[in-house]
Amino acid sequence: MIKVLLLTDFSSGYSRNLLKGVVRYAKEFGPWTFYRMPLYYREVHGDDGVVRWAKRWGADAIIAQLTDVNVDALNEAGIPIIVQNYKERNTCVANLTGDYFGTGMMAADFFLRKGYTRFAYYGYPDTIWMRERGEGFRKKVQDTGRPIYMFNEDAYRNPDEKWSFDANAVSNWLLNLPKPMALFACDDYFALQIVEACKMNDIDIPGEIAVLGVDNDDLLCNISDP
Repeated sequence: MIKVLLLTDFSSGYSRNLLKGVVRYAKEFGPWTFYRMPLYYREVHGDDGVVRWAKRWGADAIIAQLTDVNVDALNEAGIPIIVQNYKERNTCVANLTGDYFGTGMMAADFFLRKGYTRFAYYGYPDTIWMRERGEGFRKKVQDTGRPIYMFNEDAYRNPDEKWSFDANAVSNWLLNLPKPMALFACDDYFALQIVEACKMNDIDIPGEIAVLGVDNDDLLCNISDP
C-alpha cells in the first residue's frame, strides 16, 4: 500500500480537480492511501516536524503546494516530492504546473474573435500562474497593436496581505477604464471580485465590461450574477 502525504489546501476548484485526478489515478494504479495533514500542523511544529511525522508514518511520497512547505527540508527526508507550484517553479522536484502563458493567449484569442478592441487584465505578478497568464494575454493583445490596461497592484494593494481585495481601488480602476472593455481575470476567484465591483458601481456586464475567468470553479461561477 503506497502512502501519500498531502500538504496542500484544496479549497479552490483548481486544487479540488487536481485532487480528483490524483485519486482517479490511485484507484487505477493503486492501492494508495492518503493522509491530508492539517494546515495548522506545520504552523505548530514547523518543517522539521512535518519531516519527522512523514518518516514516522512511513510516507512513500508527498504532494504539496510549494508556498506551504520547505522543499529543502522535505528533500532531506529522502521522500519523493511533487509540488503544485505557486510562487515559482522549483527545479529540484517534480512540479504540478500548467501552460499559464498559453492560457492567457487563449483568453485574448477568445475576446479578439468576439471583436473587442480594448483589453484589461486583473491579477498580480507575485505568483507564477497569475504572472504568466497575464504575460500571455498581454503578448497576444500587443501583437495586434491594440491597447491593454493592467491593474496596478503597487498602487492599490498591501503586499503583506495575501489575496487582499480593496473594493474601492478596484472600483476606481474599473470606472476609469474605457468602455466597452474585455477584461481577463487570472482565475474565477478574481473574476468574481470584478463582477461584484461592477455591480456595486452599476457597470453593465457584459455591455460595458465583459469578464472572463479561468479554472471552471463551478461553485464560484454559479453564485456569480451574471
